[in-house]
Amino acid sequence: MGKLFEKLKLKDQFDYALEIDKDVFFENLSEIVDKGSSSDFASRQFDRFVDGDNDYVGSVSKNDFRIRKRYVSFSNNSSIAIGKINIKNNTVSVSTSVTAFNDNNTFAPIVFLILYIGFSFYWYSHFPESFWTLFRNITILYVLMLVFLFVLMRKAVVNLRGDLEADFDFIQIKNKKKTDEVN
Repeated sequence: MGKLFEKLKLKDQFDYALEIDKDVFFENLSEIVDKGSSSDFASRQFDRFVDGDNDYVGSVSKNDFRIRKRYVSFSNNSSIAIGKINIKNNTVSVSTSVTAFNDNNTFAPIVFLILYIGFSFYWYSHFPESFWTLFRNITILYVLMLVFLFVLMRKAVVNLRGDLEADFDFIQIKNKKKTDEVN
């Protein structure tokens, strides 16, 4: 399933190398992530009311992280980044997987499919003469809705990857300026 998601660009993996200490990277990443649930659909709706000014919500530990963008009204922040922090040759290597599929993204298409099938059976049993016309129209509407959802999820993956790379660059530049000031 993972390979299919990668081909459809609903999952993206990238590695990032930073020339800083692992503890410094952990502290800097922790500063831009508010503690919270990274996958709970109900908690996303209350992000704007929770204390914290950071763009990310989730959990960060010394060896890994699981974060998502903070929900803002009318934004597409549905993807989740899961990363592992390693040390290779005195550099911090961050292996990150950004995926569009989490609990709430798989829930909506399944509910709509069940409603679609149920409505089709109901309409056929009560109005068989106009069933095929309605069935065709609802099928087109359902396919368009799935395509729209697919496009939104792909965009969410690209946006989160770009934001994470920019923030990793910022962490590295910020640390480099501090070390230059000390020297």
